[in-house]
Amino acid sequence: MLRYISHLKDGSFALPVFFCKSPINACSLNCEYIISPDAPFPNYHRQAKQLTDAKKQYPQLKTVHSQVLQQTLRTLDRAWDDMRARGFGFPRFKNKYRLRSFVFPQLGKDPIRNDALKLPKLGWVKWRLSRPIPEGFEVKQARVVRKASGYFVGV
Repeated sequence: MLRYISHLKDGSFALPVFFCKSPINACSLNCEYIISPDAPFPNYHRQAKQLTDAKKQYPQLKTVHSQVLQQTLRTLDRAWDDMRARGFGFPRFKNKYRLRSFVFPQLGKDPIRNDALKLPKLGWVKWRLSRPIPEGFEVKQARVVRKASGYFVGV
C-alpha cells in the first residue's frame, strides 16, 4: 500500500511512505543490519580464511575450482568497498539462479582447440568460436556468462 504524506508541520513535503504487513520490513533497525557494530568489517583476506574453513565443513565446495571462488570473494570485497566509500547499500545475496557470470582467472597451457575450450575442473567443453583470436594474443582468463539464450564464454 502506498500513501503520500503531503505536508509536514514545518511546511516541507515528505517522500512517499510504504506500509507493509511483513515484520521484516517493519523496522529497519531490527531487520536490515546483517553485521553487528562490534564485529570487524569483512575484507577479502578474512573471507578467504573463512572459505578454507567452509571447505572443510562443506565438501561440495571442493568441487568448484578454488580460483573461481576466490574471484567471487574479490567481487564481494569490491561491493563492500563501494558500500563504505561510495555510499551504496549492503551487497545482496545472489542465489545460483541470479548469478549471471563467473571467471576462471587462469586457464593453463594451450586451453583452446578448434572445437573445445579447456576449463579447470570441467575439462574440455565444446564450443563454437565466433571470431578468431588474433596472432600473438594469449588467452589468460575466461568469463562464463549465462543468458536467456544459453551460456557464452568470453576469453
